[in-house]
Amino acid sequence: MTNEEYKAYLQSDKWKAIAEQRLKIDGYRCCACGSRGTPSNKLEVHHLSYAHLGHEESRIYEDLCTLCHCDHKALHRVMERVTSPDGRRGWLNNPRIPPIHVFTYSGEETNYVQGGLNNGSR
Repeated sequence: MTNEEYKAYLQSDKWKAIAEQRLKIDGYRCCACGSRGTPSNKLEVHHLSYAHLGHEESRIYEDLCTLCHCDHKALHRVMERVTSPDGRRGWLNNPRIPPIHVFTYSGEETNYVQGGLNNGSR
């Protein structure tokens, strides 16, 4: 799946319905801190695995979780840490994983890109 296809998928009604199911399963609370989200720290649905991308409905309990924006950003920082002696950095140096785009519960796009967070602008 290309980055553009991934972005389009995350804007689809299918993804939004799946994300809504995960939010409901988690009681509309962040799995890390328990927050219900706020206008400045919205809830987001995070992919734990991309193995079933586009078919998450069969793996909604295993592959997705609800995180508040702050914890989602922190998790991506952890996943971008140095992960090998040659200096490779987790997700940042994995060509199979697209830049991370998520949509908050309100539908607002949040774009995680190398070097930091970019809220909708490029």
